[in-house]
Order: sequence, then structure tokens, then C-alpha cells
Amino acid sequence: MAVNNRSLDPSLQKQLLPFVSGAVATGSTGFLGLISSPCNVVAAQVAAQGVSGAPTINFSVQRFIVGTGFTVFNIGNAQALPAFGTSGCFAVTSTSGVISGGFSFSGIGSTLLQLLPNDVVQFALAGSSSAVTGLAGALVIQPIQDVVARFNGIA
Repeated sequence: MAVNNRSLDPSLQKQLLPFVSGAVATGSTGFLGLISSPCNVVAAQVAAQGVSGAPTINFSVQRFIVGTGFTVFNIGNAQALPAFGTSGCFAVTSTSGVISGGFSFSGIGSTLLQLLPNDVVQFALAGSSSAVTGLAGALVIQPIQDVVARFNGIA
């Protein structure tokens, strides 16, 4: 059972996993980053420039489990990606479910929001004949242990 960090204010317990991407077309997948320690997904925020068509974005996780193999699972539903110039960036938290823009994650306590060391978080852009010229955002994660061992003690 993980021990929540009780020595820091809740806002200081969170870490950002930022990402920036250039032009992204329909069907493209990009990597946000590699998870280094057990954590929960708390929120996400995304901003797009040069939106063409009606693109949607989805976050997912790639995980390899020894003896079981490789799996991919979504940590949210695909949502419309609004242009930053007209809508600003949109965000979501796992506690509220939905914040401006309608991006939604699984509910509080969902195992789909619990990430393990060596998980790879990615985004995928979809939508008929759509693209963006620039995409930026961040996934907010919160370690679930007081003492964090990075990459199962490898690093």
C-alpha cells in the first residue's frame, strides 16, 4: 500500500510532464514521456495552434509487464482540440472529471490513472482531414510514495 506524502502541501506534491510538438497530422502519435516512479494522473492541459479541420486528442499509456507482454490503455476519452487563439488551453482534473473544453478522465480511484515505472505516456491525434501546426501541454502527475525510487532503482 502506497503512503501518501504528508510532509508537503498537496500542490507541492505534483509534478509536470510537459510536452511540445510541431505540426501534427491526423493519425500521428507523439510521446509525452517516460514515467520514472509510481504515480497517479491528476490533470492534463493542452493548447493547439493552427488548427485545421476538427482534430481530437487522446492520451494513452504503453506498459510492458514481464510474463504478460505489451499493452496499451487509454487514460481519457478522445476530445475535440480547440484552437488556443479562440478558446485558450483546456484542462481536466481527475477530481472534477471535466474542466473547460470537456476533456474527461476516468473517475477518482480508477486504476487507469495509476502509472508504474517505465510506463510510456503518449498522445494521438485523430479526426477527418485535420491537423495542428503546434501542440503543447502537460500531464500533471502525483507520486504515491513518500520515498521515490526512480525506475525501480536502476537510475
